[in-house]
Amino acid sequence: MNMQSKKPLKDWEIAGIYFLLYTLITVLISAVYTLIVVYGVSNLRLNVPPLIGRIDSILFPLILIWVGTKLSSSYVSKKFNIQNINSIAKSATGYYIALDLVFLIRDLLITDINGIPIVRNYSLNIVTSLISIGLFYFLSLKNIKRSAHNQKS
Repeated sequence: MNMQSKKPLKDWEIAGIYFLLYTLITVLISAVYTLIVVYGVSNLRLNVPPLIGRIDSILFPLILIWVGTKLSSSYVSKKFNIQNINSIAKSATGYYIALDLVFLIRDLLITDINGIPIVRNYSLNIVTSLISIGLFYFLSLKNIKRSAHNQKS
């Protein structure tokens, strides 16, 4: 694709589009995964060992971040004139952090019918969030590609 057909946008706008695509992709994959695995396993009445469930709960989010960044960065790299990958990755990670904070705060506020917090292991949530934020930033830097005319210099 030649450079005249790529849209000139500011880095924060490209980062916003990248993050929205990432979010859409991960939500869709999560929904399909939930329908197939969770409802499929429960309908087949399979006994899944707890270790498999724990491994799945660790690996699936990591794979989800990898697939989401790969697909959304591929689209953004093709459609837009990318000049500053670092700026785009930092802005997108800022959006990621903002959304993650919303979910962390929600977890703090959710209680059962007796007013007892449902999520009790907040430190695990925070560690998981920090790992996913770091992975998102690293994979964003790795996967977003500069426009062709910027790679030569």
